Amino acid sequence: MKTKLFILLSLLLFGREVNAQIEYVVSKEVSQYEGKSYLASNSVTLKSGFHFISSAQSVFFAAIGNPPSTPGPTREITMPAFIETQIVRVRGVKSDADLWTLTPEQKLVSRKYLDGLGRDLQEIFVGAGSAAKPDIVTFNEYDMAGRRSTNYLPYAANSQGQFQNTAVNDQLAFYSTSNTSGKYAKDNAPYSQTIYDNSPTQTILQQGAVGANWQISTGKVKQVATRVNTDAEQVRLFAEDGSSTGFYAAGALNVSEITDEEGQKMYLFADKEGKNILKRQLFEKTINGVYHQYKETYYLYSASGFQTSILPPNVVATLKSNGWNLTVADRESNIFRFIYDDEGRLIKQKRPSSTWVYIIYDQLDRPVLIQNGLLRAANKWCFTKYDALNRPVMEGIMQDNQRLSYEDMKGFVDTFNYSDPSVPFCEERGSGIEGYTNLSFPTSINSNALLSVTYYDNYDIDNNGTDNYSYTAQGLGTEEGVQGSVQGKISVIKNRIVGTTNWMEKVLFYNIEGDLIQQKSNNSINLQLNDAITHVYNFDGTKKKSVTKKNTDTEQRVIEANIYDKAGRLAETSHQVNSGPVVTLASYSYNELGQLTDRNLHKLANNSFLQSVDYRYNIRGWLSRINNPTLSTDDYNEESNDVFGMELLYEGQGEIGNTGRYDGLISGMKWKTKMANHSFNELERAYTYTYDKLGQLNDAVFKARQGAAWNYMTDAFSEKEIKYDLNGNITSLRRFSWSISTQSSLEIDHLSYTYDVLNKDQLAQVSDSEGAAGGVGFKDLASESKEYEFNDDGNLIKDKNKGISYTYNEIGKVSRMSYISDPSKYIEFNYVSSGERIKKLVYQSGNLLKQQDYLDGFLYENSVLSAITNAEGRVRISAGNVKYEYFIRDHLNNVRVSFEEGANGQAEVRQEGSYYAFGMQHAPLSKPGNPNTALFNGGSEWLADFDNDPDLYNTFFRQYDPVLGRFNGIDPEAIKYSEFSAYQFVFNNPISFSDPSGADPRFDKLISEMLERYQDGGTGGPGKLGGTWTSDGRIHDFSNSNEAFDAGVRYNDMFSSWSYTSVGGIGSLWGNSQVQNSGGYTPTGIMLKEVNITAQKKSTSSANPRGIKKYFDAHNGDIGNYLAGIGYTTGAAGNWAGNIIKSRSLYGAPGATTIIRTPVANVHVPTRALRATGTAFKTLGTAAGIVGVGITGYQYFNGQITGTEAAVDLAFGAIGFMGPIGATISIMYFGGKFAYESISGKPLFDKPTQ
Repeated sequence: MKTKLFILLSLLLFGREVNAQIEYVVSKEVSQYEGKSYLASNSVTLKSGFHFISSAQSVFFAAIGNPPSTPGPTREITMPAFIETQIVRVRGVKSDADLWTLTPEQKLVSRKYLDGLGRDLQEIFVGAGSAAKPDIVTFNEYDMAGRRSTNYLPYAANSQGQFQNTAVNDQLAFYSTSNTSGKYAKDNAPYSQTIYDNSPTQTILQQGAVGANWQISTGKVKQVATRVNTDAEQVRLFAEDGSSTGFYAAGALNVSEITDEEGQKMYLFADKEGKNILKRQLFEKTINGVYHQYKETYYLYSASGFQTSILPPNVVATLKSNGWNLTVADRESNIFRFIYDDEGRLIKQKRPSSTWVYIIYDQLDRPVLIQNGLLRAANKWCFTKYDALNRPVMEGIMQDNQRLSYEDMKGFVDTFNYSDPSVPFCEERGSGIEGYTNLSFPTSINSNALLSVTYYDNYDIDNNGTDNYSYTAQGLGTEEGVQGSVQGKISVIKNRIVGTTNWMEKVLFYNIEGDLIQQKSNNSINLQLNDAITHVYNFDGTKKKSVTKKNTDTEQRVIEANIYDKAGRLAETSHQVNSGPVVTLASYSYNELGQLTDRNLHKLANNSFLQSVDYRYNIRGWLSRINNPTLSTDDYNEESNDVFGMELLYEGQGEIGNTGRYDGLISGMKWKTKMANHSFNELERAYTYTYDKLGQLNDAVFKARQGAAWNYMTDAFSEKEIKYDLNGNITSLRRFSWSISTQSSLEIDHLSYTYDVLNKDQLAQVSDSEGAAGGVGFKDLASESKEYEFNDDGNLIKDKNKGISYTYNEIGKVSRMSYISDPSKYIEFNYVSSGERIKKLVYQSGNLLKQQDYLDGFLYENSVLSAITNAEGRVRISAGNVKYEYFIRDHLNNVRVSFEEGANGQAEVRQEGSYYAFGMQHAPLSKPGNPNTALFNGGSEWLADFDNDPDLYNTFFRQYDPVLGRFNGIDPEAIKYSEFSAYQFVFNNPISFSDPSGADPRFDKLISEMLERYQDGGTGGPGKLGGTWTSDGRIHDFSNSNEAFDAGVRYNDMFSSWSYTSVGGIGSLWGNSQVQNSGGYTPTGIMLKEVNITAQKKSTSSANPRGIKKYFDAHNGDIGNYLAGIGYTTGAAGNWAGNIIKSRSLYGAPGATTIIRTPVANVHVPTRALRATGTAFKTLGTAAGIVGVGITGYQYFNGQITGTEAAVDLAFGAIGFMGPIGATISIMYFGGKFAYESISGKPLFDKPTQ
């Protein structure tokens, strides 16, 4: 981002409030005080005899600088110190004069007002609101202890950037329920309150939320109590091997007792070192005749403090009934286990229901071999080779029939002694295989064993001095071309098409900011490197245009273009296929607070749109309406031709009979679809939802409106009486459908689930006592004790009820699904080694019925282009004809309606999607030709190739069965959710969560939209610093740097996740989890985004570190020279030390927490974190230096020091940031000054005369 920082008056940076008239002048001579101050663009001359007597009510200053806005008449203002930031959005700005000529559309302006202690009072984002109220105002108030015990929502105003003296009253009026203007939520309590204890730690006791229903007085708040454990709580004390002979003594553990808005309690027990010992959640259920008050998860550690085991709730329950003796079966099959070597490296890891994963390191601490159960059965290992900078360059699978055990293979790896210079420890560019020398371990690998090859730093792959690849201009006119160095970046990636000798290649080109500007590639149909995706960026980093070329037998060319509003938000997106017309897919409108309120789809020739989709939110920011469920015009919906509308109910007691909830879980949903010739056309339908104490769905009860009453089709499409075991495995479920002939609901499934005796999370049998409706719902084709079979890695290999067997390839993906009764009927999948599915082939009676190729958004059916996906749906291609089809999605990104332009120029629904709670589709299904199959669970692909069978959803990592409500394979991130079964779907709450990757559930679509906003579109407005989301759905933008930093600190402290912190750029601090690159989101989290202050284009070089910056508060107490000196010297030393540490880490082992990602497994391995430490030092140093500057300004402004002392302090402070020599000089100056004044009792400089 390109940012220009304009400080109106440097000595006001940490000043006090100024109550005076300010006159903006060019030049001015002043003979006597005229009751005003002056800001001149040229000069101010105070003539002989001028004098001014200071008072508490008046301040005089004269300064040189530009006015904050267009000069106007002298006016009375209240002006605390402020910092104005202007983010330039256009090229060619090289001076202040250029800056002030920019229009509001060409720059983003914000002002941050500070009090005398440097605390944020207000921040105003000019032009980020609506036309009527163009500015968004955030503000803070502090109590007597300096805390923000009341936090206010931002509001919109016509402020022109000026400080708002009546912010509280203005904000209340803005949100007042009597205010009928604006498309935003109204509530008479647009603030949240926090109650702290009276201890020095200021622990939060109760946390309310915005909105009248969540104020502390209502009791619907979060509460936290911190204490020590008691004898009555009986927390078991476990040894490393899982044995337990007693309890923790009273007072030995710290307890956090957390109560949510619904009164649900959770207890976290941690030892004095902060290690989690027990997570205890209120459960209060009877399972198989045994009452369980709590659901408990225990965490076991070695004497060295390493986590060795996690005991899931099912195992803990067995322990209780078995005299606290861990059975062999539970130890081997049902707990998480971790084994470390003498150096503290994780070498073996086991998850419930799967076998061991082995990790072998070389002498440089690099993981070089990984083996899971699937590979172990074939005596194979997944290997990784590295370059001299410890970057992975080659991955593959090797077979070794001699060294069959972990110990044998580890011993063999240890024979490679890298202290011997003759033993190559890394790969270099050469003529061995695929452009590398092939001399490091494992040696003698042939090319066919490789699954991926990565090249860095240049495009000379064959090392002959000439680049093998170059950027190809696309004739766009505004292309930047390759301006930056590829040094340190990936230049080429090659991934094997699994099971073949063919490669999928990607060549990457970057601009000077490090943005990807072109990717050349091939595809599975045409292996020549003829495909390309080219990106053009605006000056502010937003994506202006993308051009995609896809070559099979003919070239396809797609151009996508974006237009942004003056606040940097996406305003319009267009699409063009080949030489066809440019189609405006959508335009977007936002309310006064920046929330998306109108999504207009498919612009017509008369400039109207085919559909306008309206969005509304409640006071908590939760999505509450998409159009409306009656499809009528009202305050929420402005059009009468909508084809879909829905309403989500939370705390409200609605007409459908839902019971309101205050914890963010959805208590009801209403919707309507307008679809000609559909059984339920324009019938308003609804679900009410109930949950257990853990938030797991108990009942999803369906009903429809007939006239004014909601008494039609009762229980049609309901899923009821859903029960779970302690690990969250479903044990029973009832499902209903609708008989059109009898006009009544009927039960189609009454399922009872039985789980394996040894592997408690693995399904053994499902029986159906109903089996009505002739094949709709569960297919009960077997009646055996073992109807489901799994391989050693915990993946389903046989489902006898569906009648399907599964075959997996070497990277653990389903490669074939065969029907047991007819082996000639099967589905095959092809993948590249990175895991992407690129082809599906459907066979019956040995004949190929259908072939689908997935080529980066281009879908080919039987080698003919069938569809192209885009931001708002897809383009169907048939015989060269192009037809745009649009999707309307719900809060979970499930596609509810797809429509197109009909013959009459109106929107015509082509496909409707209504789903049971766990994702099965309502009958009767209506599938058009060439149907959209990206439907439920965030658009996961529905497999229904044989008359709606096998009725599964493909995610990236595994398959999901909506009939059973569980995955067919183990969660690759199961360790993060250890209190749940590795097969459960979205914590058994499919109403609020989705899991489109199959690895990480996320809390509705708003999370992904928020992340996109913070990463790409939020700079300069709300969200420019990031924000938080929680499991109750609350989304909150950080209003200032302090809030962002403090939130990060609180999360790291809460989850003991400091070693997992990503520092720099956009840092993601995830609750009790590590940062991932797979695109998955945890249900609670924090996104931090700092603001770079620079007048240049953004840079990723070390000269412009993207660390998290904190503006420290100077709290109550004397502010003296010593504190200022500490600020400068700490800043200098911190920057110096940070640079040293970062430079050293470049030559050491991999930095920070490492996620080992291989084609067969993702393993969390804690390693060194020098790089993060270096960044933290440097960030802390910069922040401390800022404190020093601020305090010096504060002292001078308040008459505590003279201008001479201030100038000297500032000079030595600046010297401190000039490397080690400068740091030494700065430290000597401030240290000497401190020593002299401490020993002599005299100031080094004369003080001002009072």
